[in-house]
Amino acid sequence: MILQYKPSMKNDGTNPWISVQGSQASSEDVGAEDVDEVAAIEEAVELLKEVTAKIKRIKNNKSIRANKKTGAKSKKELLEAERVSATEKLKEISISHGCVSGKWLIFAPSDKIDTIWSTVATSLVSGPLSATSASLATVATCPQIETPDYEHLLFICLPNVYDKDAATEVMRVLLRNHGLYIVGIKSDLYTSIGEP
Repeated sequence: MILQYKPSMKNDGTNPWISVQGSQASSEDVGAEDVDEVAAIEEAVELLKEVTAKIKRIKNNKSIRANKKTGAKSKKELLEAERVSATEKLKEISISHGCVSGKWLIFAPSDKIDTIWSTVATSLVSGPLSATSASLATVATCPQIETPDYEHLLFICLPNVYDKDAATEVMRVLLRNHGLYIVGIKSDLYTSIGEP
């Protein structure tokens, strides 16, 4: 299957993603019966509206200096404090509603994607990743229209991005065993509310 479905193949409009399920994948891992995704999304969207309004007020407030010359907090510091607070609140929303699944994000250049994908997919099914909590690997195929310097996006899905030990174990395998550059980790709740 890995040889037949390569990420470097053109996207014909029907196959924008290729996925491989790992041996650890199970509906019990996710705890689907305890998930209230609709409530989590509604609460997160409301929080996002509030934070967006606060950020807009900070950016538009001419009495707040861009730098810290007066001893008062600068716009940059106030904006960072809002970002940190929003991140923590989104984590609380995720956990309280059981929406804790997510993914490690990896970008790979087009000229190396087939090799990287083959390595990751094989590892998830029967290699080092199969011994971790990683449950699914997904990769973007090529866009329908050629794009210079296109990079493929890979997801390594986890049942709980807030389980630091399990997420770190997956990260270590990706770095040590496969030499991949990881961009970051992202809760599926962020994806559901349209946040990067």
